[in-house]
Amino acid sequence: MLGVCATLYAPIAALFLYDSWKEQKQYELEKQYAEDVLKAIISIKDQLTRKYYSFLNFKTYMGKKLIALNSLFSNEQNISISQLLNEAIAKFELLESISIKKPNKLLFENFEYSILLLNNYNNTFEEKYEKYYNSLPLTLKNSSITKVLDKNNLSIPNEENIKIHLAENELLRLFKIKLKMEINKYYEGELNYYEFSYKEYKDNFEADYQKLALELIKYIKV
Repeated sequence: MLGVCATLYAPIAALFLYDSWKEQKQYELEKQYAEDVLKAIISIKDQLTRKYYSFLNFKTYMGKKLIALNSLFSNEQNISISQLLNEAIAKFELLESISIKKPNKLLFENFEYSILLLNNYNNTFEEKYEKYYNSLPLTLKNSSITKVLDKNNLSIPNEENIKIHLAENELLRLFKIKLKMEINKYYEGELNYYEFSYKEYKDNFEADYQKLALELIKYIKV
């Protein structure tokens, strides 16, 4: 009788162990994919906000000092925003495909749009800043870090001074206006239109980042 019971319970025990292993593997995969997405979006946030605050710091001293944001033009290569975003998309889709409780896809899509919008504004500002940068004295540009010099301590040719002044006005305008942008939603021709200030685009980006990060952390916590 004992032998019969042991024989009957053996498959049940094996099934229980298999289910337990399956649940653990499920958790490990969800955790890994969520961590991969989180790592990618943290890198995106670091790059985009670092550039924004560099420009904001530039605005603080603009007009009084010459500011060379040399790191923008250094040979140091960061992983591109598009590469990081593609990685985040791929890992999020894997997380979505294996999860029993699906992650909120809308949070990811909103964050994706916020990335594109803030990155576009950063690029617009950088293009304008390059005109300013090209007119700066070479003594400010022989470095890979930001260099600042009081305008009163340097004699600048009048022609270059005019170029710097005009570039400063263009850059200052970018901090004041609401820049219109559009995004091709789902790449199917449905356009979404946006019109915010530089700061508003950055604030929206950070808010959407926070929401998505909290969603991912649910899959990482034990």
